[in-house]
Amino acid sequence: MEIIELDELREMLWRANWIESQLELAVQWEAYAYISEKYRDIIFKITHESQGHRITLNRLCKKLDGIDLENYTGITKIKEPELKFKHMTDQEMLSEIMKYENLALDIYKKLHFYSNRELIKKIWRGEEPEEYFKTLQQIIKDEERHICWLKPFVGKIERIM
Repeated sequence: MEIIELDELREMLWRANWIESQLELAVQWEAYAYISEKYRDIIFKITHESQGHRITLNRLCKKLDGIDLENYTGITKIKEPELKFKHMTDQEMLSEIMKYENLALDIYKKLHFYSNRELIKKIWRGEEPEEYFKTLQQIIKDEERHICWLKPFVGKIERIM
């Protein structure tokens, strides 16, 4: 399996951008509002880097002919999750954030692994098409780091009702 069509690549990059700009940020900011103060630094760091990923992804796509994330709305509409952090424990909120970090990590890994190098060379505006893969690799490392930051706080969750 390989991403060999421009339309498919555009859709996958749009979804990665949507995860960063809509899904992760919504989850992170809602958690930030309700979580204990001792966890806010970690959420702030992750949110800051997620914003950076969105900016990086948009810059990257500007170097790809035929891919304009700012004016693309996606093939299918995606419904944002309904969040209810107000009634969650800190660990449940952190677990929810980690779920979306794993989702972002998964799509970046797939984009890195399955993007056809010839397609990227063909549509790349510039001298170094490998920059596409290097950029994705850096975002993958960042997402892995986010998960490492969250893991110590996400474990066995017990809730007494």
